[in-house]
Amino acid sequence: MLVNVNGKVHDWTLSANGTDWVRDFVGNAGGYDEVIPVLEGGDYTPDGHYYEFTASEHVAAWWERVIFLQHDVNMISSMLSDELDSELIQDTINDASDSDLDVCLAQELAALEKLAEEHNIEVMPMRVFEKKFVLQNNEEGDIDTLIADFVCEVYKGGGWFEDTYVEPESFNGYSCIKNDVFDREGGAAIKLGWIERELEKVNGEIKASCTISLKERFCK
Repeated sequence: MLVNVNGKVHDWTLSANGTDWVRDFVGNAGGYDEVIPVLEGGDYTPDGHYYEFTASEHVAAWWERVIFLQHDVNMISSMLSDELDSELIQDTINDASDSDLDVCLAQELAALEKLAEEHNIEVMPMRVFEKKFVLQNNEEGDIDTLIADFVCEVYKGGGWFEDTYVEPESFNGYSCIKNDVFDREGGAAIKLGWIERELEKVNGEIKASCTISLKERFCK
């Protein structure tokens, strides 16, 4: 499905059993009010790229996110079906339903990942990154900057937020903090993985280590 977004053609796909059903997915969700079909079957951009639909950047970003979520829901459901009862998987999806499509799919994805975790089934390959820092003169505030730079080195998205994050300045001597991390894009949060900080203050010197466990598909 080729979509012209401000002169750039985006190729949307959503496959199942060898068939690309992205057109049906967008259409069944009422997307053709915003993703506009081109009359007479298609057109070309000024630089010669063929397209069949047009959409604004905002609309395209929302739909690409939703397609991304649906792909993961399909993939994890298929992987779980090799080891779990199909009724359990479907009940898990149904219990996570929401009226808004993007929120609904994000909740379904989170519920399926939790189900996989409960049954020790690996469905999303993870990569682990670790970095150590040493700061002098009690410069706690610099830790956040260093960790933020580290995030940019490994994560290919625009940004993330942490669940119940504890500020480094609150530690006294030693602390270990582990938080789940979610992406910042769109209205429905997608869990990316988690981040762990170990902070130790000894004689005015701060030793810190940061470990980022990130779903492989979000890594650079």
